[in-house]
Amino acid sequence: MRKMLLGTLRTWRVVLLECQDDEERRALMEQVQKLVEEYENRLREEAHLLGLNEGERRGLDKGKKLGLDEGKKLGLDEGTRAGKVEEARRAVERVLRRRGLAVSEAQTAQLADCHDLDALERWLDLAITAANADDVFG
Repeated sequence: MRKMLLGTLRTWRVVLLECQDDEERRALMEQVQKLVEEYENRLREEAHLLGLNEGERRGLDKGKKLGLDEGKKLGLDEGTRAGKVEEARRAVERVLRRRGLAVSEAQTAQLADCHDLDALERWLDLAITAANADDVFG
């Protein structure tokens, strides 16, 4: 499109240079001015569309990065929490075993199925001084 417009403008220039009549020259200049304005408007539209496309791309890229960062943080938080739960579960088992307290299969299953860190920490505190496993798991 740009090459075509440049060719058209060059043609108009030649025509204007050859034109002897001032009235005709003025009319031709108005036509050239209209062509230039149309071209400028098309360029603005193209620039606007390019800007919108670039803005959309940047927005998507930023959204993806934020999503990935948030996903990593959530994964890390979840992994940290799961690790704390597992460590608390092992600590309860270890204290019960070291103290020689008999744990039933139901209590072992209850301990294995527990994912509540507060409950596990409470059981750990109870396991330190409990007379038996029933005192821990209630």
